[in-house]
Amino acid sequence: MFVKFRSPIVLEPYKFTWVDVELPDPGPHEAIFRNRACLIFGSDLHVYKGLHPFAPLPACCGNEVAADVVEVGNKVTSIEAGDKVYVAGVGANPVPCNHCLNCVKGDTTTCVNPHIPISFDVGGKRVARFPSGYGEYIIGHEGNAFKLLESMSYYEAAITTDLAYVIGVVKRSGARIGDSAVILGAGPIGHRTLEVVRLA
Repeated sequence: MFVKFRSPIVLEPYKFTWVDVELPDPGPHEAIFRNRACLIFGSDLHVYKGLHPFAPLPACCGNEVAADVVEVGNKVTSIEAGDKVYVAGVGANPVPCNHCLNCVKGDTTTCVNPHIPISFDVGGKRVARFPSGYGEYIIGHEGNAFKLLESMSYYEAAITTDLAYVIGVVKRSGARIGDSAVILGAGPIGHRTLEVVRLA
C-alpha cells in the first residue's frame, strides 16, 4: 500500500512548510511506521535555522522516534504490524542493517546491506534527512526498529537515542570509580551524561 500524508519540511531558515509526500511499499527488510513521539534534538534546531553542515535546505527534522509498525516487507522477521517500537536512524545517512555478518561482528561501517533513506525533490532540490520524525509516517530498515515493552510510554522510548549515546560515551571514556569527569555543555545530552557518570 502506498502511504500518502503531509510532512513538515524546512524550505528556508526558520520556516516549516507542509508538503504532500508518498512512501513506497516497504522493501523486503523494511517497514512503515506511524510516528507517535519524536524529540527535538540539537541538530533539528540547526536544520531549522539553515545552519546544519550536512543537511542543506530543503531538509527534514526529527530523528528520535517512537512509533507503531503499520506494514512490513516480505522478509521482515523481527517485527510485525501492530508492534510498538523505537526506530533509530530516521532521516540519517545510510544506516547499517544489523543483520549481515559484518554488522553481527560489530563492524557496522562495512555493512553489506545498508538502508538508504528515500527522498524526493522540492523546487528542483533534493530534500535532506527525509523522512521526517515530525511527519505522520516514516519508512526504515527492520534492523533499526526495537520492540518496546507495553508499559513504556512513547516519550520514554523517544529519549532512547540520547541515553544510548551517553552510555557509550561514558564507557569509551575509560573512567573508573573515583575518577573525576568534566562535562562540557549543560544541555539535554550534558545532563543525561551527568546522570550516567554518577550512576557509573
